[in-house]
Amino acid sequence: MDKPSGKTLLYWNRYALTFVILYVVVYTAFPLICQNLDSWPKAEPYYKFVSRAEIKDAMSAIFSVAVLIITIHYSGIFVDFHKKLTAFGITDVRAHRKGQDPALTPMWIERISNSPEVMIVGTKSRGWFIKAKDELDHFLNANGRNISRFDVYLLDPHGETWRSMLRSEQEFKVFIQEVAFVLDSLQELRTKHRLISLFFYDSEPLHCVVARREIYFAIALPFQDPASYPELTISQGSYLGNKIYEEAIKKLQGAASLVSEARLKNYCALLRKHMSKASNEYWKCPKPTD
Repeated sequence: MDKPSGKTLLYWNRYALTFVILYVVVYTAFPLICQNLDSWPKAEPYYKFVSRAEIKDAMSAIFSVAVLIITIHYSGIFVDFHKKLTAFGITDVRAHRKGQDPALTPMWIERISNSPEVMIVGTKSRGWFIKAKDELDHFLNANGRNISRFDVYLLDPHGETWRSMLRSEQEFKVFIQEVAFVLDSLQELRTKHRLISLFFYDSEPLHCVVARREIYFAIALPFQDPASYPELTISQGSYLGNKIYEEAIKKLQGAASLVSEARLKNYCALLRKHMSKASNEYWKCPKPTD
C-alpha cells in the first residue's frame, strides 16, 4: 500500500482536532457537568463504560497521536514543506513505482483516463503490454474515440544503449525473450487500435507516463531495478514539470524514430529468430527496417 500523500496528512489534522475535543468532553467536561445535574444517575452507566481501563488506555493512546498531528500542523513545519513541494510542481510521491505489479493496473488505467493525449516512455514496458494488456485493450475499446494521440516510446531493442546494458549471456537471454513478447503484444494491439503510435529511441532510458497534464516520472537510481525506482507526480505546467518535459522528454522525442507496421514485424521476426542464439550473433545482424 502506498504511503499517504502530504495532502492526506494535512486532512488528518481535522480528525485529530475533532478527537481531542471529544476526548476532553468525555473524560473531563462530561463528568464535571453531569455530577451536578439531576441527570447524572442516567448518564453514570455510560460514563463507567467509556472509563473502563482498556477503553481509556486506547483512547489515551489515540489522544497522544492526535495532539502530535495538531502540533505538527500548527507548527508550520509540515505545511511549509508541503507547500514548497507543491509550488515546485511535485504533487505526490510513491516510494516504489512497481510498474509490473498487476494490483496497480487499475491505478495506471485511472491515470490515463479522460486524457486526450497519452504518452508512455519506458525501456520494455512489460507492465503495460504484458501484465496489463487485456485491461489496456478494454480501455482503448471503450475510450479510443476520445483519444487523439497514444504514443509509446521504447528503447530500441537493437540499439547501442541496450547492447551496453546487457553484460552477460543470461541477461541477453532474458532481454530478448521479454522484448519479443512485448513487441508481439504491441503488434496485436496496434492491429486493433490504429491510434497507437510506436517509436524507438536509443539514449538514456526514461520511465514516465504523461497524461492529463501530469507527468508520472520515475527517478532512476544506480544499482536498482526499475520497479523499485521512486516515482514523482509532477504537474506539467509547473517549473519542474516544464523543465522535465522540455529538456528530457522532448529531446527524446526529437531523436526517436517512428516504427511502421512493416518495421515492427521485422523486429519481431529478428527477436524470435535469435531467442536461442548467442548475443554476438544478434548484434551482428543489420538493424531491421521497413
